[in-house]
Amino acid sequence: MCWVSSQAVKQIAEEDIKVFKIGESHGGRFCSMYKGFKYQLNQLYSVNIYINKDDDGEFVGSRGFHSYDPSIVHLEISDNNAIPRWVVYVEQRSLDFDTCDAYYVKAECVIPKGSVYYKNDFGEIISNQVIIKNVEPLWN
Repeated sequence: MCWVSSQAVKQIAEEDIKVFKIGESHGGRFCSMYKGFKYQLNQLYSVNIYINKDDDGEFVGSRGFHSYDPSIVHLEISDNNAIPRWVVYVEQRSLDFDTCDAYYVKAECVIPKGSVYYKNDFGEIISNQVIIKNVEPLWN
């Protein structure tokens, strides 16, 4: 997953920021979906953020901790067969995760006060620090 935005405005967290990650559960550990990074609960993770401008003039962040603003993560009822699902709305499209699939989990996270972060117009966030606070199955 890459963070993409038409602008890159560096921000410093003035307080802890609550965010979400959607990932997978492997052996009781939260694992990021795209890079396979395994997290421990309540541990601070830090990395340098890399944001570059591509040939189309878009800013692309490929290194950093990717997460979602809580305002774009919703539990909905599917029209197909009334199965609840988590939906992340990004760029006028939705990323759907069926709640009956025990493989996917939702992690409540914190971007700690003082962290560097960037947020695009779609509610996607890339930060230099994150703490995974709680993990719950999407099907719960």
